[in-house]
Amino acid sequence: MNSRSVDIILVEDSQFDIDMMLRVLAEQAPEYKVVCFKDGDDFINSIKDKSIHFVNSPLIFMDINMPLKNGDECLRDLNSMGLGFIPVIMLTTSCDNEEFLRLYKLGANACTTKPGSFSEYRELVGSTLHFWSKTTILPNVSLN
Repeated sequence: MNSRSVDIILVEDSQFDIDMMLRVLAEQAPEYKVVCFKDGDDFINSIKDKSIHFVNSPLIFMDINMPLKNGDECLRDLNSMGLGFIPVIMLTTSCDNEEFLRLYKLGANACTTKPGSFSEYRELVGSTLHFWSKTTILPNVSLN
């Protein structure tokens, strides 16, 4: 299979999780363009006002519980903007089956608990990037 770069959006309010993800991405995928948002409201507004641009369909890692706009609301907004095709990996500290079911119904592509260590982040990011950049075929669309 052909491999291609996937731009990454990280929507996360925890500085620890942001730092861990950026560290792993810099190590494993330095060629990827990564954009971070500290809350869902800023993320959705950046799409609406076209202040973020992507050449390819991005991969989104999104926290579920955030201030201003949570992951549920962001998924709804992405769908209402016609962007439900963008892969979204939901991250949470809980293991609530009902929460996972609700998120999958809203269009999440995967739900997982947040890793607690650098090696666990490395494993999560590595396997996720391998799947989305080497195994699957994403549409070539532009968010601009």
